[in-house]
Amino acid sequence: MVINLFKHRVLMGKPLGKIRRRPLCYTPPVRPKNRNNTTMKKGTYVEGFVISIPKKNTAKYKTMAREGLKTWMKYGALDYKECIIDVPNPLKGTFTFRKMAKTKPSEATWFSFITYKSKAHRDAVNKKVMAYFAKKYSKGPMAMPFDMKRMAHATFRVEVGA
Repeated sequence: MVINLFKHRVLMGKPLGKIRRRPLCYTPPVRPKNRNNTTMKKGTYVEGFVISIPKKNTAKYKTMAREGLKTWMKYGALDYKECIIDVPNPLKGTFTFRKMAKTKPSEATWFSFITYKSKAHRDAVNKKVMAYFAKKYSKGPMAMPFDMKRMAHATFRVEVGA
């Protein structure tokens, strides 16, 4: 379009004025960054957990979560987050995470999620992760800093996302 405008003005004897030139290459917009200043990666499959952690075991859980972060990311997960509840009752009359996880006053509610490319990708990553942990803790099961019976777990297919 710039060239056609240029030819048109030259042929008609009109002054050229300012011509807007487009860049030679397209630079995509920068995706928003999260609070840790790392680019969020897109995925179409999410695995989520809601857990009640005794407040006295928070340090143990964070240690376990850091190991989980390194391991899942090493074997191909797109994103891994461990989040502690900030506003326990955001809307009155709703079924809250605290109720779902049966959180006691001496406990904190955590929401954790791992993002994958697809269900098949999730299955492949988890197979590697479980093999790693089975080898690492072959002498006996790892002591969990929470009650596994009150942990909620599900996998989700992303339907709407940015």
